[in-house]
Amino acid sequence: MKKLINSIILIPLISFIIVLGVFFVFFKIILQNIATEKLQQDKIELIKEKKQELKKEVDSLILSFSYLRKAVFENAYMFLESGFKTPSDSKIKFFDSINNDSAMLKSFIIKGKVFYLLETNNSSYLIKLLKEDNLVKAVGIDTREIEKTVKKSIFEFLDEYNKNKISYISVGKIDNWNPDKSGIIGELIYMPPKLRMLIGKKLSINISDVKGHKYRKEYFECLKAKRDDCFVSYMFLNPLTKRYERKISYFAIMKPYNWVFIKGMYETQILENFKKIENQVYANINMLFKKAIILLVLITVIIVIISYFISKFIMNEIIRSYEQMRKKFLRKFFFDEITQLPNRAKLIEDINKGTYQGLILIDIDDFSDLNDIYGFNFGDEILNQVKKTLKNYYEKVYKIGSDEFAIPLKREVKKEDLIKLSNIKPSYDGVVINFTIGASNYKKRLLETAEIALKFAYKQQSKKYMFFDENIEYQQIKKVDKIQFLHKVLENRAIEPYFHCIVNENKEIVKYEALMRIVWEGVVYEPKDFMDLLKESKMYLKFSKIMLEKIFNYLPEINKTVSINLSFEDLNNYEIKKMIYENLKNKNYDVCFEILESESIKDFEVVKRFINNVKKFNAKVAIDDFGSGYSNFINIVQLSPDYLKIDSSIVKNIENEKFREIVKIIIQFAKKFNIQITAEYVCREKIFRILKEMGVDEYQGFYFCKPQPINRLKNDKIS
Repeated sequence: MKKLINSIILIPLISFIIVLGVFFVFFKIILQNIATEKLQQDKIELIKEKKQELKKEVDSLILSFSYLRKAVFENAYMFLESGFKTPSDSKIKFFDSINNDSAMLKSFIIKGKVFYLLETNNSSYLIKLLKEDNLVKAVGIDTREIEKTVKKSIFEFLDEYNKNKISYISVGKIDNWNPDKSGIIGELIYMPPKLRMLIGKKLSINISDVKGHKYRKEYFECLKAKRDDCFVSYMFLNPLTKRYERKISYFAIMKPYNWVFIKGMYETQILENFKKIENQVYANINMLFKKAIILLVLITVIIVIISYFISKFIMNEIIRSYEQMRKKFLRKFFFDEITQLPNRAKLIEDINKGTYQGLILIDIDDFSDLNDIYGFNFGDEILNQVKKTLKNYYEKVYKIGSDEFAIPLKREVKKEDLIKLSNIKPSYDGVVINFTIGASNYKKRLLETAEIALKFAYKQQSKKYMFFDENIEYQQIKKVDKIQFLHKVLENRAIEPYFHCIVNENKEIVKYEALMRIVWEGVVYEPKDFMDLLKESKMYLKFSKIMLEKIFNYLPEINKTVSINLSFEDLNNYEIKKMIYENLKNKNYDVCFEILESESIKDFEVVKRFINNVKKFNAKVAIDDFGSGYSNFINIVQLSPDYLKIDSSIVKNIENEKFREIVKIIIQFAKKFNIQITAEYVCREKIFRILKEMGVDEYQGFYFCKPQPINRLKNDKIS
């Protein structure tokens, strides 16, 4: 622009008439055209930016709804896995067999979990496979029920999202990609509450706007071509102005429903503030034009040189005024109105420049509640208080959401940064403000990964901040893989009892302890490899049930007493106790139940009732891991066990005088109440001799034998 202005004002001023004509052309036509062209470019950029925001908003919602759908399916599958003991059992359907020509079984994976779909002629079911008598059976949930839940959740979210908005989101469904002459491609399936009467309205590609533009045909062909930039411009009735105005809408489709999400904005909405600035720019040009004419009349008669400098000064003022207006206009789209901090769009622009190495996101806890209780003005003051506090510590602070702030750093974020921020407790008018913090140094996806860390921080109990670490994603994948492995083990019943010998003082085998093992593809897994995850994934009781079934099946083959381990979870489970009682009632098994005496026992009455019940069938009872840290002699007296098993932490230190004194006390106590003592973790001859001299009744440990499957048991004396 400056180059063009300079070329004009350097034209020789031959006469007043010629100069007057030149200035008229320059001010009134050329400069106005330049301003118009620049404003038009800014207008195009603004519309383009708004279109991208529109696209990102709709695409983000569709992506969120896709995740929601996956989560609902996953919950339904876990519902089947958990045994479906809820009022929703009426939705469960059992299939005696899925081996027929009218059914098709498909599998798919969500977050590493294997799902199965059974499709029949009329229905589709999410199923859990069962194997019985060499036949594949299944139990399943009609996917239509699941889809109803998904649809309800989506539409309830959209009701809240569309509340009091002019630019609302509507949803149509395309069920005909090859329409006939009627042009019907589907119907409207969702509209905001105020427009509910339009739901069910048929969508035809033959419909035109007031100017004859078949906009539905345009977006239908765009969606059919699977393009991801389906923007359509058409004339539509603005409910505020009651006039037909140009509307720009974005259309995106959500698979597998073939739902089309539509959201648009009127150009008048986008250009509302722009129009004011445009009018002001032209008003300034007209005002300066008048000033220029007056100055020209006074100065032209003097000298050409003076005229030249004055004209140049005027031109610079025009340019500066225009730039100020332009900056003011752009500021409205890159800065938050409440805090005057740069906003999310500005943060993304600055991140893309590649100058930042780390990013911290700070979310105000329960901010919406504060708005509801104290009002929006109070909430605005809290935002400004947070801004002031953060600016005391960091140079760059952005406000990127309603209650979310961002701090980008030219260095990597350190743990000290997060600790410092988590300890900051700003307050306003007596209300203390708390933060949840996420951070990332992953430069390629700085904002996205910081937001992931923020979500994980909300789930934590111990601290209110978290770094993004690729190990988080890796650990989640690894954990899911292990859980899937345990599901396969459960499905194939690859759980085996291994038997560990217990001997007397003459090293003669007097009983065996049954220990749980997973045997998979020739590899034997011990409880330390899977027990914690087994309990976390709610599969422990299913594993325990299979373990007990196999132990009771093996008992007739073993001519020794067999000790069976039971946790409080087992004793508190009706099905497992019922299985134990029925087996003991039907056959005279020689068994001993080992109960872990620990802080996990939350109700001693449950344990006491179980012990009394099994003793009616002549079963023995042992308290396992006695002396491990939570032992209570009063509890032992109340439980009246037959055996106390001294914990390994004491036995392996028996050469220490202090630990021997502990064992002496336990033995004295046990003898007084006619309880036998078993020592675990006997790994050396010396430990065996010490315990033998102290009067221990039975011994167990790798010194005598290792746990073995049933086909490798030795019932003779240990050599």
